[in-house]
Amino acid sequence: MTHQATVQTRLAPRPVDREVHERARAEGFSDLQAAILAGRMESAIVQTAGSVRNAVMPSIRQLDHPDTLPDIDRAVARLVQAVETGETIAVCSDFDADGLSAAVVVSHSLIDVCNVPADQVEVVPTERMIDGYGLTDGYVDRLLQRAQPPTLLVTVDLGSSDAPRIARLRDIGCDCIVTDHHAIPEEGPPAKAVACVNPARADSEFPDTAIAGCHVAWLVMCALRTALEDRDWPVEPQSRMAETLDAVGTGTQADAVSLGTSINNRALVRAALERINRSSEPAWMALKEIASPDGAPWDSETLAFKICPMLNSAGRLDSSRPSIALLRAESLEQARHWAAELDRANKARRDLDRGLLASVRAQAEAYVAQGAHALTIWMPDGHAGVGGIVASRLLNALGRPVVCLSPKPGAEDVAAGSMRTINSFHARNALAAVHARTGALLGFGGHQGAAGLSIPVERIDELRQALEDVASEQLSQDDVQPCVLVDMEMPEDFGRQGLSEIAALEPYGRGFEAPVFTLTGARIERWKTMGDGTHLRLDVRTRAGRMVELVWFNARTIDQIHQDPIVPESADFAVAPKLNRFRGRKSLQLIVEAVCSGDNDAPSRTCKKPPKALQV
Repeated sequence: MTHQATVQTRLAPRPVDREVHERARAEGFSDLQAAILAGRMESAIVQTAGSVRNAVMPSIRQLDHPDTLPDIDRAVARLVQAVETGETIAVCSDFDADGLSAAVVVSHSLIDVCNVPADQVEVVPTERMIDGYGLTDGYVDRLLQRAQPPTLLVTVDLGSSDAPRIARLRDIGCDCIVTDHHAIPEEGPPAKAVACVNPARADSEFPDTAIAGCHVAWLVMCALRTALEDRDWPVEPQSRMAETLDAVGTGTQADAVSLGTSINNRALVRAALERINRSSEPAWMALKEIASPDGAPWDSETLAFKICPMLNSAGRLDSSRPSIALLRAESLEQARHWAAELDRANKARRDLDRGLLASVRAQAEAYVAQGAHALTIWMPDGHAGVGGIVASRLLNALGRPVVCLSPKPGAEDVAAGSMRTINSFHARNALAAVHARTGALLGFGGHQGAAGLSIPVERIDELRQALEDVASEQLSQDDVQPCVLVDMEMPEDFGRQGLSEIAALEPYGRGFEAPVFTLTGARIERWKTMGDGTHLRLDVRTRAGRMVELVWFNARTIDQIHQDPIVPESADFAVAPKLNRFRGRKSLQLIVEAVCSGDNDAPSRTCKKPPKALQV
């Protein structure tokens, strides 16, 4: 291979909380489980939950009550008024999986649980290619052009940064209830909103600021159902609110909120997986036919890497309506139609982001070679729907905050894009600092790990310099080196029992990552290509003589697949253990997360010299 990596990946031992380890062993968790938990759970979370088991395996009974959410009473009172007087209620949702899941939660809760007539409720999602991100003037224009404009708009997973449009709606007779989880602007919640239900507010007493937008929407609907019941409205039993926990948990997994610091998030994703795996609902049956035709049960990896990208794909390329229609499908025939459409959209999205990544990788690496702490990538031929994915890929490869921009549809002089960042650099706060210095941004919003923005094309260089200045003030070069946290050297006897112990700690995700082991000094015996040639399968022998199979996804770029790799004799690997299912057989498979030269036995090190044949 000719392409040379410009950034070295660092392997570092995952920090552990000794108190959590001791409590986990005392509660009966295995040595392996206790080690994994000690590297992901903090003792404060365990104390809040009452035990390690309650923290890692919470039930929905542990969910925080909605009554401490800011403005919850105002939101419910206005919704009660709308329901009782027959007002038209519009639901404005973001186009990602969190937003569309929230739209499904609200529409189902109003129509099927609170028995609001269906013609009184309308989901009007934002359209990425038409409106851009958030509650924009374009969206308001579309809303007001409807034959029967609503008198109440409920936003889900957006709205906190959209005060001017909310004021505009209020002035023409449409009230707005914001339900959101994104960061609040410095000037505070939208003043003209009837309510802004957002746990990120400075005055919020809700104990968990890490919940997703779909969860906020679900809590508001739970409170509404109770209020309507108190007023003798003919609502369905409270138990029916559980019917949308599958959507809430899926949206939570998709939005990459913390599964380590939030008991709420863990409870919801666990509940979603339990419900989906036994569900006969049309949407999940149709998705199972595509994602797991062998009947394998879903886990958090299935949600994160198969289902959520499919649900996101339509909104990235066009409209999120097919995803909403799928989750609301009443028959398997309908669900199969929408699932097939999403599968096609996801494949098209995958081809698109792969091509864009290849086109900008050299640009990004050139900035890194110049010592950049943050990357601002302009893609003049890019697509607004996949900027976030390309930014995530570059973040993972190059280890520093990334902004990817492309022309805004319908406004070629405006660039729109997404930011993805490392844990120690807050995305929205960084954009706020950039705007304070330059005044260049037309709009921005988001939270710690991700944000969206728009800017005149002619001012992109200002953004690049200002973001670099902000990043260099907060981050050292050591902070912007890709790092893989490893749990331990893989036990020589690790097998199906170890996989079962790991699976028992599901779900995994941001803040509660799946375990990663090291294989130090492994000898590479055989290799072969997989799929389109960019993936490799390696048979390696451990230092103790055990043969194991490794799979390295995206080991090569598409332009390198016609070159035979010159495989070194040995290497150090960071690997994630997985259960491989193939033709009815189950086996241990190790997924390569990082690879280093085999000349250093230290458990924490920089990969100074990746194997020549395997450089990417």
